[in-house]
Amino acid sequence: MKFLKDLKAVLLFYVVIIILGLSSCDKSAISELDMPDTDPTTTPFRGSSERTQLLEVYNLNYSKWKSRSISNYKIVEKIKCGECVGYGGLPHQLTVVNNATRSIKDEKGVAIPKDNTPFRTIEGLFKFTETSLKKEFAGASIKYNAQYGYPESVYFDFNAEFIDEEMGYAVIKFSK
Repeated sequence: MKFLKDLKAVLLFYVVIIILGLSSCDKSAISELDMPDTDPTTTPFRGSSERTQLLEVYNLNYSKWKSRSISNYKIVEKIKCGECVGYGGLPHQLTVVNNATRSIKDEKGVAIPKDNTPFRTIEGLFKFTETSLKKEFAGASIKYNAQYGYPESVYFDFNAEFIDEEMGYAVIKFSK
């Protein structure tokens, strides 16, 4: 029993340290290449009227993107995902030809296999956004590019009570 009491005390100590550490983080130190800090700006989902509004904004931006007829481009993409081991938080360059991923390179320029990776083309980001908007979620943050309409950052918290079920993407560079 003493072991369990000691274990509880140690765990409580670490929880307090973590909370104090998180509350004193300097948000201004985040660089441009870091995943946007979407958690504080994620809006809690308030119901069907908000979903309707988010879908309307989605449709306007998707129409803007489609009107540009861009099917060949390069993007640098970052992912925030609890299950994306090896990819999360690191920038990767995707070369897209005819709306299909031609190649993926890591931050050092080394090619990685494009099959079974969580990276998405712009069309894939739109599909992810639309699908996510239509299912249950606790919060969302979506920012669209003003010129082309593509999602610059998309973040969904599917369940506020769980850790590592969130999913987010950030397009930090786009070139035709």
